[in-house]
Amino acid sequence: MKTSILTAALVVLTTVIFAQQENTTMKNDFAMASDDVSIAFYPKTAEALTMIMTKDEDQKIKVRFSDEDNKILFQRKYSKVSGTKVTYDVSEFPSGEYTFEVVKDKEVVYSKTFSKRDGAVALVD
Repeated sequence: MKTSILTAALVVLTTVIFAQQENTTMKNDFAMASDDVSIAFYPKTAEALTMIMTKDEDQKIKVRFSDEDNKILFQRKYSKVSGTKVTYDVSEFPSGEYTFEVVKDKEVVYSKTFSKRDGAVALVD
């Protein structure tokens, strides 16, 4: 019963968060959803990317950015938070292509490449 209530709450929270963000995302936004994790990832400004994530409270998620040589530039764990919106400042990253990954149980569940060139950030198809 508790799991059903938590699942229903997660679905409602995910719907509300994604609905609120619909008008603010750019044309190259991207979203991913599974049974226990939902992610939207999109450029916010020319030097920042935004991630919106909802997950089961007991899930441990790791977010990381790596460069073209697979060197991890930034990594953060999310364990207690069930719904979050985070903007990542990539202004210090030099021009190039980067990979944003979400890892759950040592498995990459979401991966998206983005480029930073000429003062602009864009997702790569």
